[in-house]
Amino acid sequence: MEEEGSVQFIQQKSNVPTCCTFHPKDRYAFAFGGSDGEITVVNALRGEIVRSVPLGSLSLARAINALNFSPDGSKAITTSVSRKVSIVDIERGTPLLAYDNCASPIDVRQPLIVHPSLPYLAACTTVNARGITLLDFRMPLPLDFIYDLHEDSINDMCFLDGSWPWGSGKAVLVSGSALGEVKVNSVDGRPICSFSAQPPVTCLYPSPERYNVSLSNGYPSVMMASTGEGLVCWCVGKRPWKWETQKVNPGRVTCMRYTVSGGVLYTAEGKTVYRYRRYPERHQVIGQVFSHTAPILDLDLSPYNEYLITAGKDNMVGLLHLGAPNHGWTQRCEFT
Repeated sequence: MEEEGSVQFIQQKSNVPTCCTFHPKDRYAFAFGGSDGEITVVNALRGEIVRSVPLGSLSLARAINALNFSPDGSKAITTSVSRKVSIVDIERGTPLLAYDNCASPIDVRQPLIVHPSLPYLAACTTVNARGITLLDFRMPLPLDFIYDLHEDSINDMCFLDGSWPWGSGKAVLVSGSALGEVKVNSVDGRPICSFSAQPPVTCLYPSPERYNVSLSNGYPSVMMASTGEGLVCWCVGKRPWKWETQKVNPGRVTCMRYTVSGGVLYTAEGKTVYRYRRYPERHQVIGQVFSHTAPILDLDLSPYNEYLITAGKDNMVGLLHLGAPNHGWTQRCEFT
């Protein structure tokens, strides 16, 4: 069985990487963006940069503050400090579409999410960071704006698929603000429920399985959140609008990802990546994975959990081989 490797750091001279994400189809390809305004594609197997795609001219403020792929992997979606959302053909390196004045210009990592079942629908924060911009890639203008949803800036948001109890079979939006408010809204902006936490809410991430599909084995679906009191775990109560909270760790988390099975959680807490084991009734920290020399801004896992990547303020992109892919061992061996 393959063992976990040693972390490799990809040095960036003048670029501070703010966001990183794995390609949804290519198990070895990932991309990161940062202050130089370029999308850099890397081969994780070789640890080498494949290509860089600039988003604009040097005369424009073009630092990237969010990056994601379309579900088919053909397009890269970015937001930048110039308030622009750009859609790029990642293979050809050519721009396809741009939406002006619809994204937050804040120069730290911003939320940018893609709908779980509609590959052409995405969402980011509005210019004042208090609302949500909905984008349909088939349209030349933004689809809709949910203005001033929160009283302070939205730090993170996510889509929950239609199996969760609020959307009547349709995906819903969950957003968390600097004031500690977490709100659940339909995609058209209709409020469904909300609850408060110790401010600020800096990160939200749901367990990966469909809602309570593993409940018979004792694993209820949960929402992990980083709040003012640290990392907490929310579980939907007996009523769909009631949440039950359990503290997991007092540390502040900037980004987190579950493995595909939902059994292990990786978190970025300050300069360090931590690993947690998920149990039916709790999350338990296993230990540190590796550290940067400056705070980590983003973190992601490859589709088959082979690799973990990080983007740090120390101008480094971290790359760690976790082991064999979770769909089965791919190497050849002989039993004697």
